[in-house]
Amino acid sequence: MVKNKIISISIITVLVIGGFFLYRYFFPNTERKIIRHLNSLVETVSFARSENSSGQIATALWAERLAEYFTENATIMLEDVTEQIWSLNGREQLKQTMLAARPRLESLDVSISDPVVFIKSSTTGQATVTIKARWQEGELDSNFWAREAVFELEKRDQQWLIIKVESVPVIRR
Repeated sequence: MVKNKIISISIITVLVIGGFFLYRYFFPNTERKIIRHLNSLVETVSFARSENSSGQIATALWAERLAEYFTENATIMLEDVTEQIWSLNGREQLKQTMLAARPRLESLDVSISDPVVFIKSSTTGQATVTIKARWQEGELDSNFWAREAVFELEKRDQQWLIIKVESVPVIRR
């Protein structure tokens, strides 16, 4: 009798906990949606060496998919490995830059970590993340770049789009 109650309570506990995690997976909160969106972005921008020889049409589709994460008037200001600030304005300039850069790269692996999301309103949010990128150009050794960046996002038609990306200045001596 006691054994059956323990088994019943255990089963109910497992079902409740499993239900909670399923609910969070299928109905994520705003913070989780933004993090998923940024993770999807880095999956889209990354490519392996074997994927780079796909041709101009595949490269154009890749650049188009990448641009869809941003608003039409998005601003991107990132500091490169030489500490120079690069600025891109709008989807079209982003697409053109990616179309020009991809053929020069053998591979590109981008990741984000340590996301901190701040919801400003029901339609605007901000995420601070650490971006890490590793790439190879031709036969040269692999390059590495890491910066903290702030993403400003806006919800349009039930989708979070990036308005602005800016790297956080690094303190130098």
